[in-house]
Amino acid sequence: MRAPSAPVTPSVGRWLAVVGGTSFVLIGVGTAVALGVRDRLPVEVASHHGADGVDATQPLTGYLVTSGAVLAVITVLLAALTLAMPGDARRVLGVTQVVLAAMLGMTLYGSLIDQLGLADARHAPLPGRWLAAGLGLGTPLAVLVWRLGAGPFLDGIRTVQEVAELLRIPFAYIAKVLFNLQQSGLIEAISTPAKPAGDLVPTALLDRLSMTLTEVIGPMAPLVMRDQIEALGATNENLPEAKLDDLIRLIGKEISDTKQRNKFEESVYHEISNFKRF
Repeated sequence: MRAPSAPVTPSVGRWLAVVGGTSFVLIGVGTAVALGVRDRLPVEVASHHGADGVDATQPLTGYLVTSGAVLAVITVLLAALTLAMPGDARRVLGVTQVVLAAMLGMTLYGSLIDQLGLADARHAPLPGRWLAAGLGLGTPLAVLVWRLGAGPFLDGIRTVQEVAELLRIPFAYIAKVLFNLQQSGLIEAISTPAKPAGDLVPTALLDRLSMTLTEVIGPMAPLVMRDQIEALGATNENLPEAKLDDLIRLIGKEISDTKQRNKFEESVYHEISNFKRF
């Protein structure tokens, strides 16, 4: 992920792709899995459940077409409504769409798993557990859509650090989420103007970073700091500000424990954001 000084910006179309993508991913994965195990499914699969169990069946191909069409139509309709909504209403509709798609998709395709090996689909159990699994999948997706999908947070002005602070999410976590979205082309980073080559990192800030590293790896921190600064061809007194992100990256590689590395990165960027802005 780029340094927290690199803002990110969304577009309504790309945000819709994130929200609607849940439905189409479920359609694709569910269809592929079903076709992969079709030889182990009944000739006709359960297509509707009543209070007493299965009360309607249909061939697998028809079932997959119907299931995909239902999810796709609901997604398109809600997406069309979303385009006409203001920011806050868009958030509510986006959350609704993600949860509905997850619950419906998991129920439609998950219920086929319960029919593996059955000669008669009418003996299939009710898909209650798949409905619950859909809710479990939809809940974290809904939280992410609610927090990131509104747009005001990703306005092309706020930095990643500022977004993390506004959403009250650890920097290391939000940076990974935004990095994955950027890699998928769903958001884009806006580069800030390059800093003059003569700007140097204050030694006071490096001292703070050394203390932060000490809390993570212990008394070896100053030596690690010194070695990585020298690897960048600098010293504590003349480290270019443009190489600060490289220094943090190099130090992070020296921390083998992922949890500790994330803790270090989060703490470091908090120190930088709280320090005098250069």
